[in-house]
Amino acid sequence: MKRVIIVVITLAFLSWLLGCVRKSTWKEILKEVEIRYQDGDAENDVKSDLIILKRISCQPKAKVFWRSSNEDVISNEGEVKRAYLDTSVTITARIVFKKEERFKEFQLLVTGLDKVKITLIFANKEIVLKPNELGFLTLPNLARKDALFVGFRVLDSNLFVDLTKKVKNDLKVEVVYNIYHYQVCFNSNGGSDVKPIDNIEHSMTINKLPIPSRDGYLFLGWIYFNKEGGESLLIEKVAPRLS
Repeated sequence: MKRVIIVVITLAFLSWLLGCVRKSTWKEILKEVEIRYQDGDAENDVKSDLIILKRISCQPKAKVFWRSSNEDVISNEGEVKRAYLDTSVTITARIVFKKEERFKEFQLLVTGLDKVKITLIFANKEIVLKPNELGFLTLPNLARKDALFVGFRVLDSNLFVDLTKKVKNDLKVEVVYNIYHYQVCFNSNGGSDVKPIDNIEHSMTINKLPIPSRDGYLFLGWIYFNKEGGESLLIEKVAPRLS
């Protein structure tokens, strides 16, 4: 009888110990199951894709499955598609380990696109743009007669972004252009050869023009023909502003 009591107590102790171990194991697992956020994001200010855990380092055999309460905003894989207005989403982690399962919920707030602000540096001023309900910007007229539009560059970086596509995050960008440059050629009309002048920037004034020579003739100036081949004018000392 005494031996039976000892066996029962031992089994009870082992069962209790096993339960403690199991409880401790699950505590470690649940502690590790977290959602990580991109730089600048937080659980109440989600703007970019989530970094979600797939494996548990303390228990490699444990598996994690994620489910979103609103897949139109956050997919089960953590991809974020921001709505126009702030949206609350519940993300549930289902953890399976040794035929047991536990659940852990995360309440997130995905910041709406109406909060996005794009600061555009253009024509020596800053213009603040906000996306419409579809997430697209209405861009101002960026054409310049003196330059070719290159793109939008994030300020203080070499990163170019396409603002004609749906925007998701605040940005401060500058409009980048390539100023037109020209080669000015001269026809001395029978006079001495005159070399062309290279790399003249649009609207730049050439302060000193070459003077050709020709026997029996007095040089009076140059005649400038515009790019359309229309009107011409006599230039005596300086070149016109190229346009």
